Amino acid sequence: MDFYTKAWMECPEAMIIVKPNGEVVLANQEVIQLFGFEKNTKISHLEDLSVFFEEAYDWSEWINSAKGDTTISRFSTLLINERGNQLTLELAVSKMEFDQAEFFTLSFRNISEKKYIWRRKSRRAAIS
Repeated sequence: MDFYTKAWMECPEAMIIVKPNGEVVLANQEVIQLFGFEKNTKISHLEDLSVFFEEAYDWSEWINSAKGDTTISRFSTLLINERGNQLTLELAVSKMEFDQAEFFTLSFRNISEKKYIWRRKSRRAAIS
């Protein structure tokens, strides 16, 4: 494994690179862990992940949001992973071109703890 592949696979941010049709080209280990899969699980399509989201998200919405733009599109969603843990995620999507082909990078960030801390601070402020 070369340096760049190792850096990608061990990145602390859960990230996936997909083709416009949702086919997964690369998913790092943090994605596998976040979704609660076994360590050697291979994700072949974004459709494989849709069952974990509480809201009926269509993965194509994520891709289409970044198609004609170079900006990063952001979403917030609720995930219930394989272990039954409920997590609030921030999803960021950006378009990338490589060898005249279009790809999309998706990163999933668990913001559950940040959201919990924010709620506690809001309650304290309301009480004061």
